[in-house]
Amino acid sequence: MALLSLQGVTLNLGGKTLLDTVDLHVEQGERVCLVGRNGVGKSSLMALLSGDLTPDGGTIVRTPGVTFGHMPQAVPDHWSGPVFGVVASGLGKEGEALAAAHLIATGREDQLSAAKLALARDLFIFSYCTRGMSFVDMAFLRKRDLSGGEINYVRRKTGQLMTVHLETCMREIVRRYEWRTRNTPYVFPLLTAEEPGRAYSQYQIALNYYNRQLKRLSQLLGLEEGLSSYASRHSWATAARNHRVPITVISAGMGHTSERTTRIYLSSLESSVIDCANRKILSALTRI
Repeated sequence: MALLSLQGVTLNLGGKTLLDTVDLHVEQGERVCLVGRNGVGKSSLMALLSGDLTPDGGTIVRTPGVTFGHMPQAVPDHWSGPVFGVVASGLGKEGEALAAAHLIATGREDQLSAAKLALARDLFIFSYCTRGMSFVDMAFLRKRDLSGGEINYVRRKTGQLMTVHLETCMREIVRRYEWRTRNTPYVFPLLTAEEPGRAYSQYQIALNYYNRQLKRLSQLLGLEEGLSSYASRHSWATAARNHRVPITVISAGMGHTSERTTRIYLSSLESSVIDCANRKILSALTRI
């Protein structure tokens, strides 16, 4: 029995007959290539097969239990990257390697470097927007944790349940990586494994990679103090304090187990600012 069959299918669009009593049978393991000039109905046929269009005549039979996928001609606006990369992402890590090799082979290494920096930038911003979500929690964040306009996750450090309203800025970042994570349960393209041991190994590699890209971003931005995986969390806490947010709210927002922990945390941030100022003063002395 064919996995997919078209029997006498007819399709009319805009007063023009695109398909006239078409028969097509696709057997298991078979590969079919459809070739034709522009405007003869190739895309319309694919829309029929995917169910996006309904034929004017004939029948389309799909074998029950078989999943049918359709890749549109153009990359959706909320997906980033070339078409080759989007298609290759269906192969998981192997696909990412193929996409990288394709960029190198076609002389577009700059796009590869830009994509790496863009991921680091987006993770940093996402962390800040989510009240300083730690990198480990972002790495293990699953798609099922995003529902009902909220992010619900358990902090891996404290075991505390955290709930964050899913703001527009967060949604935009998540959507950018949907095509790279469509074959994994995770929100970001950092992990693929679900087995705890392998997943943790991938997390360690991703953390090292993330910090290297943040260092590169710091250099490009000319920052005196380099960015790190902790900087976004520190920045949110500092901004909240500067906006006179009560210590109780800051503590709850960051998932600290007590206000004392938050006070110690903020005190350490103040010390780091003082230390930075002291280094500048000492640096000026050495130039005299």
